[in-house]
Amino acid sequence: MLRKQSEFRILKHDLKNLLLSINFQLAQGNVDTAQKLLENITLTATSSFQTYTGCWPIDTVLSSKINEMNTENILYSLDLKIPADLDFKHNVVDICAILGNILDNAIEECNRIDSPKKEIKISIHYRDDKIIMKVTNPARINNLNISSKLIRSAKRKGRYGLGINSIRERVQKLEGYSDFSWNENEFKVLIIIPVGQSIAQ
Repeated sequence: MLRKQSEFRILKHDLKNLLLSINFQLAQGNVDTAQKLLENITLTATSSFQTYTGCWPIDTVLSSKINEMNTENILYSLDLKIPADLDFKHNVVDICAILGNILDNAIEECNRIDSPKKEIKISIHYRDDKIIMKVTNPARINNLNISSKLIRSAKRKGRYGLGINSIRERVQKLEGYSDFSWNENEFKVLIIIPVGQSIAQ
């Protein structure tokens, strides 16, 4: 735990300095330099960004993760019903982090399993002033305990994953609902978050 806390503090410190350098370049009007810095940090070229819904926070995460799925030969299906003018107000960072963590976990699990057909099913709808995310991916899960604060990571023996905890804590912060369910072949995540009305309304 102490080592993890120390690693997190270092990561936070490094990220702050990286963002400060990007902010400086933008303040100087050096958009190209700032863009190159961001591409180096995220390992994602601007040319890979696609429009899926017209809602930029959702499209930003989807573009990055779908590009990764294509690279890893992971199939995916999309069921997206999001208004382009959906206003996340001050929750944009949390929404992006939640969706990004869900898809990271799904991609990592697909890369771990040995299966000829690996498909991640992604459903994101906006209904009744709520955003509803459902993600299903193939899995090989034996003993997963998500009731505790720490969740043992399937990446490496003796390590603990923070992805599910991060999702759960951010959803609670936004007064939403999260559910994780699985069987021996499949892992499902359901997230419901109140986000208010779209700008046009």
